[in-house]
Amino acid sequence: MDIIFVYKVILLLLFFSAIGITYLLRRLAGHLGMALGATIILMGIVGIIDSYTPLPTSVIIGSFAVLASASIAFAYFLVGKRLRVFLLLGALMFPIVSLNVAPLPWSVFFVYCAVCLAIVNAYDYAKINVTSCMRKTKAFLAIFLRPFSVIESLVSRNVKGAHSRLMLTSGYFAVGLLMLLGVPFLLSQLSNLFLQFEGLVLVMIIILVAAGRECRSELRGSQGNKTPDH
Repeated sequence: MDIIFVYKVILLLLFFSAIGITYLLRRLAGHLGMALGATIILMGIVGIIDSYTPLPTSVIIGSFAVLASASIAFAYFLVGKRLRVFLLLGALMFPIVSLNVAPLPWSVFFVYCAVCLAIVNAYDYAKINVTSCMRKTKAFLAIFLRPFSVIESLVSRNVKGAHSRLMLTSGYFAVGLLMLLGVPFLLSQLSNLFLQFEGLVLVMIIILVAAGRECRSELRGSQGNKTPDH
C-alpha cells in the first residue's frame, strides 16, 4: 500500500474530525483539552499543506516536531502525568520522516509499536500477579499470558529483595519482544514469506493488548495503592 496515499487519507480524516475532537476535549478537560485539540488541527493543516505544496523539508519537519511534542505534552497532563504517553511521539513522526527524509518500510513502524507495547506491558505486569490474572481470563488469551506467568514463577522462586521488581520487568520485556517480534519473524521465515511479518506483528499486538485488558482490574487495584507515574 502506498504510504503517501495512506498518509493523505489520515490527514484529511484528522482535519475534518479535529473540530469535533476539540469540542469534545474542551467539554471533558477544559482549556488543556482544547489546547490538545488545537495542536491536532494544526498538525492536520501542516500535513495537508505539505501534501500539496513544495514547502522546504526543514519547515515541515520542524513544524511537525513542535506540534507533535506539544500534543504529547498536553496529553501527558490529561492522562495523569504518565510517561508512557511520550512513546507516541515516535509513531507521530514516522510518516513525516518517511515523506521528507527517507522512505521507511512499514516494518519499522510495526517494530516500534511492538517495542512500545513490550515496554508498557513489562512495567504493568511487574505490578500485578500475572498468574492470578491468567487463571481468570479467557482460555485463548490465557495462552499468551502463560509465558509471563512462567517468568513470574521463576523470579519469585530465585530472586528476593529489591532486585525482584527489576528482574520481573526485564524478564517480561524480553518475553514481550520474543512474542511480538521473534515469533512473527520465525513464522514469516518458515512460511517462505507467505505470512507477512508486518501482519503477524499486528496480530500479536492485538492479542497482547486484549490479554492486557483482561488484567485491568488487578492493575487498577495496584495503582490504587501507589502513585501512578508511568
